[in-house]
Amino acid sequence: MTITSGVRVAASYQPTLWESYTSTVKISPVNVSRIEWYVDQVDGQRKEVPQFVIIEGEEEWEIEQILNKRKVQEKNKFLVRWKGFTIKGDIWESRKNLENTGDLL
Repeated sequence: MTITSGVRVAASYQPTLWESYTSTVKISPVNVSRIEWYVDQVDGQRKEVPQFVIIEGEEEWEIEQILNKRKVQEKNKFLVRWKGFTIKGDIWESRKNLENTGDLL
């Protein structure tokens, strides 16, 4: 509200949607040096299906690498890169599904 020569004038301001959002939500900065370009398979490229191994009568795939670990509902989950699969095949697996990993965990 402003006062001009003894007369009160009501001023209203309606915040924009973006101003309302940024005042209530904390936006974290992004480290752009960690962003990688997405590389898809080339059209016509032969897709090889990785072969599984049989352990104790069950079909299992070999783990190439454990990429990350996180806790979900107090249980450890591991981001697994399967041998012969691309990045699209990376998946979060629980410890009980990774019984035959040896010393990878």
